Amino acid sequence: MYEQFDRVCGLMKKYDAVLSLGNGIRAGAIHDSHDRAQMAEMIINCELAELGREMGCQRKSETAGNRPKKRPVPCAGIFAP
Repeated sequence: MYEQFDRVCGLMKKYDAVLSLGNGIRAGAIHDSHDRAQMAEMIINCELAELGREMGCQRKSETAGNRPKKRPVPCAGIFAP
């Protein structure tokens, strides 16, 4: 993904599309919630969102489900315009 990400962002910007960075690793139970794999994925999604922002690409990041409204998203700060 990293190798072609600049190309992907260029296409998204060219066609005015939104880059959606979703979580593929979802917790199946409370015991595996926020395990290493899920945390690593969130960090990578944040890095990709930052790269997309720098390239002028519209993007949205889907976080782990069922997050309380008062609990901030770990990478929310990078989405500021």
